[in-house]
Amino acid sequence: MFVTKKLKPATGKPCPEYSGSNSQPVKMKISNKISVQKIVEQCELKGICDIVISPGSRNAPFTISFTNNPFFNCYSVVDERSAAHFALGIAQQKNVPVAIVSTSGTAVLNYAPAIAESYMQGIPLLVITADRQSNGLEIGDGQAIDQIGVYSNFCDNNYNLIEDENDNSEVNSANIQEGFYELIQNKKTVHLNVQLSEPLYDTMEIAPKEICPKHADFESFLTVSDFSKQFIESWNSHSSKLILVSQNKFENLQAGLENLIETDKNVVVLTETTGDIVSDNFFPCIDRTIELIDREKPHGFVPDLIVTIGHSVISKKIKQLFRNHKPKQHWSFSEVRNENLFNLEKVEKSNKEADFLGLISANGANRNDQSQFYTNWKEIKTKSEAGHDQFLSQTGFSDLKVFQFLSKNLPSCNLQMGNSSVVRYIQLFNQRNDIRYNSNRGVSGIEGCTSTALGAHQVTKKSILISGDISFFYDSNAFWNNYVSPDFKVIVINNGEGNIFKILPHPKKDETSLPFFTTPHLTSVKKFCELYNLSHFKAENLLELETQFNSFVSNNSQASVLEIDTSTVNNDEILMEYFDFIHGYKYNKLN
Repeated sequence: MFVTKKLKPATGKPCPEYSGSNSQPVKMKISNKISVQKIVEQCELKGICDIVISPGSRNAPFTISFTNNPFFNCYSVVDERSAAHFALGIAQQKNVPVAIVSTSGTAVLNYAPAIAESYMQGIPLLVITADRQSNGLEIGDGQAIDQIGVYSNFCDNNYNLIEDENDNSEVNSANIQEGFYELIQNKKTVHLNVQLSEPLYDTMEIAPKEICPKHADFESFLTVSDFSKQFIESWNSHSSKLILVSQNKFENLQAGLENLIETDKNVVVLTETTGDIVSDNFFPCIDRTIELIDREKPHGFVPDLIVTIGHSVISKKIKQLFRNHKPKQHWSFSEVRNENLFNLEKVEKSNKEADFLGLISANGANRNDQSQFYTNWKEIKTKSEAGHDQFLSQTGFSDLKVFQFLSKNLPSCNLQMGNSSVVRYIQLFNQRNDIRYNSNRGVSGIEGCTSTALGAHQVTKKSILISGDISFFYDSNAFWNNYVSPDFKVIVINNGEGNIFKILPHPKKDETSLPFFTTPHLTSVKKFCELYNLSHFKAENLLELETQFNSFVSNNSQASVLEIDTSTVNNDEILMEYFDFIHGYKYNKLN
């Protein structure tokens, strides 16, 4: 078995275990609702110990049952949109499901963004929504909407549990069993909508179970399947091969790729930050590298065979390049979903890491000579690095310069990358092996980035979020709970608007509509921090950034926000100049 990357996901607080002593255990309260009892029991048996609860009355049977059982780590988060992303952050780091529990009505709808993200990112959540009795809508009850299948567009497993008194055939039990099977065995997000009639607060007492549950085994094992044999045959039949690594859940990929490039010198490995693998032998910073390729005639850069590992590729430039100039074959390996990124007529698909690693176990093709294809990519990598360094050496304070500083000076951490411009800027700088990179790149929305980072911090204890200003304010309720640790840190790049729309070519052409895209604002980060009792640091130039950064990083007495204000700088123009400058390096000859 290959050795995994040094910096592994943290496991966080383990599920409590019972001592199994002979003393009479203290009895605990649980709801008298049968469906609630069975769901709580399955959570315990399957090791789902983290429960994020939003307050309400209709979900009282679950609140009573989970909070009175010492097995569960219960979190109270008022805002359901924030709560679901908070749970997503915990699940992201622990790599096991987390449960979220809401009351009925519109509260249920607020879970939707995080559920869509969990579905697209392949991070399973157990979604428990309390519902009114089946005739709630007919009799005009408040907080009653049609909740059955409400997430069906982005959640494959939706189960409606009727009131206990109407469950004569025990359909609820079958649905619960099937739901937990999908959650644990197939690693799918599962929605249990539970119709509960009044009274809601009646309980009974039970003794704790003498069990020590284990998490589901998420490991992949190395074998050579028939699919892998076909892949090896295809691999060996092509001279130019490129592997593109994006967000993935594979455990042994780092070592596997290191082994591969030792045996085959013709392969180019392009990596994105969310792929979370780092090596001097890989090609990171895709967008700046391919700026040196002639988009009209990319001769010598289009592979015969392209292999994508993972999903949700960030770089639009690489997708566009190979959509316009298609490889001959595309093999896709992803546990979450296989994407036809380059719109080929046929894509070979596998969801097993072992199908890819079989190539290494079979030693692949032993080619020690480097092909012209590899040499071409190596040359533009070298040139793009030189152009990158030269441009940054002569540019002033700007978003680009800020990200250069952060890429060098961030402490070792679990880095949560905000969406829109943040995650794209970070991709322009070399990854570090002592940083683990995470981002909500399933749907890639800006909502919930802070809540996800805060949830992740419950596990890692060393998470740092880099966020844009719009995203930061959008998820302001992330701090409306009791779990904001004093060592939690957020860096806000405040350019006064949604700058991503100035970088995109079309919105900028319409000056009348542009403010409706960029939404410029005068919201104060400092006053926001005062509201939530957060330490506030601010930098408006490089000198202030250098002096404030150390104080920000070392402050662990109170959750901290470092505001980096670049609102007076034409950041979009500097970024365009950066790419133009690197593009010009295609004609430079380097020693």
